[in-house]
Amino acid sequence: LSALDSDQDGSITKSEFGLSSASASTDTSSTTSTSSTDDAQQALFDLIDSDKSGDISEQEWIKANTK
Repeated sequence: LSALDSDQDGSITKSEFGLSSASASTDTSSTTSTSSTDDAQQALFDLIDSDKSGDISEQEWIKANTK
């Protein structure tokens, strides 16, 4: 958790997870591959964030990594 939690507040935000805070991009030059990767990363974040708070808590991180 600490490797991703750059501000050391005990949770991982979407930006710390590598996701953009903006859901839509105006850049039309992005490739389908990048879009697919972003979608997969968002889906993984949503799966780990079981309480849907928008942050991944330490407990959620541990649970996801012990399955």
